[in-house]
Amino acid sequence: MQFAFIPVKLQAGVFDRETPTPFKVPIDGSLTRGQLGSGTSGEVFSIVAFPSEFRYFEQPPKGFAIKRIAETDEVDREIRVLTQLNKIPPNNRQAIALAPIYTGFRRGTVTYLVGALADMDLDRFMKENPNPSSMNIQRKLILLQLRGLAQALNICHTKLDGYSIYNHDLKPENILVFKDPAKKQTTLKITDWGSADAKPFNHSGGGASPRSQCGVNPPYTAPKCRHDAPTSRRHDIWSLGCIFAEILIWYTKVWSALEKFRVDREAENDEDWCMNPGSVLVGTVRQALANLETAGWHPQVSLIKWMLSFQEASRPTANQVASHAALR
Repeated sequence: MQFAFIPVKLQAGVFDRETPTPFKVPIDGSLTRGQLGSGTSGEVFSIVAFPSEFRYFEQPPKGFAIKRIAETDEVDREIRVLTQLNKIPPNNRQAIALAPIYTGFRRGTVTYLVGALADMDLDRFMKENPNPSSMNIQRKLILLQLRGLAQALNICHTKLDGYSIYNHDLKPENILVFKDPAKKQTTLKITDWGSADAKPFNHSGGGASPRSQCGVNPPYTAPKCRHDAPTSRRHDIWSLGCIFAEILIWYTKVWSALEKFRVDREAENDEDWCMNPGSVLVGTVRQALANLETAGWHPQVSLIKWMLSFQEASRPTANQVASHAALR
């Protein structure tokens, strides 16, 4: 059974429009194959939508995903973030690594957000491609993807009309993979703003963002979050450094090597990548980075170590990461 939109005026960049009672939500909850994922802030489904509902697209996406969020205190914050993100011009090439969320609506106490349908998330992509050497992915394409993620984060942190957006939950599951067979290319895009917030921009990068807004996935969370310290833009930099390291471990070796790295790291500290207590990276991380240096990734490892500085003030900005020679 398929569900579809009946004629209702949906507006691009508006996420909290109240819908009338006859509006049929385009989710088949009885078909588990339609559910793409779930988390603390909601569930994500693939949907069917009439093209007439999305006439503002010059080139309609290949499919749509819809996130269903039960009414919580976090919903209004996520809508505030998405409203700011939708101010980014669609032709801004530095924002290409932001997964688009087009519109949304409310029905009763539930909010629905409609975005582009990805092929899968980064974690699944690495798992389903356990031997990247057989994929003939060029090194420069890996660096291009890493740079794209940093550029997108820089847009969020500093380029939004007086606001700065903190994602607070960067992890492989929140990096989507979009394939374009016609162009024979794959693009990584940041998604899931359920833990994010939009704050007035300040040059220090600090921010009175309480720990409760940090992501719920400890391994990629900056170490000071476990001590109830305020988070900041540099929190995202730490998380991105973890993702960079894992991508390079997978690319240089195989999926099983990344799995072993995760198991061994968690055995040392199941909260983050640092010793607890302490400000030193756990031995598993230090050894993995040393192995990457031996494999020819010295400039990239130096950048990752900078991103994983324990003191957040010592970490680079997203702009410094994106413009770093190691990603060229």
